[in-house]
Amino acid sequence: MRTNILTKVIGILMLLALVSCSLDKDPVSEFSEVTLGRSDDSGDRIKFETRSEMLSQYEGMYELFRGRQEHWYLDYLMITEVRSDNAYAGTVGAEVMPFEDNSLDGGNSVITRDWNRYLEDIAYVNSIIENIDLVPDPSFSDLERAQWKAEAKIFRAMVMLDMVRFWGNIPVITKEAEDITAANIEEVYPTYFPSQNTPQEAYQQIIKDLTSAIPDAPEASQNKTILSKAVARSLLAKAYAEEPVRDYDKVIAYCDSVINDGFSLVDDYSLLFRMNEAGTDIAARNTSESIFEIQFFTGSGNWVT
Repeated sequence: MRTNILTKVIGILMLLALVSCSLDKDPVSEFSEVTLGRSDDSGDRIKFETRSEMLSQYEGMYELFRGRQEHWYLDYLMITEVRSDNAYAGTVGAEVMPFEDNSLDGGNSVITRDWNRYLEDIAYVNSIIENIDLVPDPSFSDLERAQWKAEAKIFRAMVMLDMVRFWGNIPVITKEAEDITAANIEEVYPTYFPSQNTPQEAYQQIIKDLTSAIPDAPEASQNKTILSKAVARSLLAKAYAEEPVRDYDKVIAYCDSVINDGFSLVDDYSLLFRMNEAGTDIAARNTSESIFEIQFFTGSGNWVT
């Protein structure tokens, strides 16, 4: 009896759902296979129309530093410090213990998460690098375009430097994947599943991004929260210390250039790790040692605080 009643109720609900939904076979719109932006009269793709739209993308790049907590904070520390025996895993979780006992494999969920999110970060800044010069807004100055593009290149190099040191072979993606349409699917599909490059090729792209970014990147200043020339030079020093492109003369030269940008060691090393007297915040920000900072303040809604 109960089964019959339940069957009738389900049937009535399904009938009501069908009656309440109507299919408009002729919607007031045109079919489009593209997902964002438009094509101009010559067929060129215009993804961002105004400076304001590109500004939102540019500001979003810096928000990635704050919002990508797992792979750029938690996972980065775990992979580097636990693997080098400077720290313990801190949990018995099945996805974390392999870092502790050196039994990692390709199916580890942390590794999968980091791989995907690093590539998402690269895809995000590629949209800036590839489109910023195409924005038709005349109020968008050439100087500003060049600076934002330079900062995006530094960001991309920073991500690739982490990736190549973690994995070795990685896909070196410098182009934004186009929208897949019926006409270009065979040509565009491989860009969504790129092959991996060698560490040598990855480091060459990192060096290319950083060296080309330096002329247009902002100067090193009291604002330590932007990707400046000094950030690029410090990353070049790190890159040239790695075996595939090792050149200690360049390491020294780029380190010297960072020092010449006005950076120096603090007199009291403990200042870098202390809390203030009230215990509510760190003791110091933007010290003379600081080249780049992502700052988190109490109450910002982020556990990195």
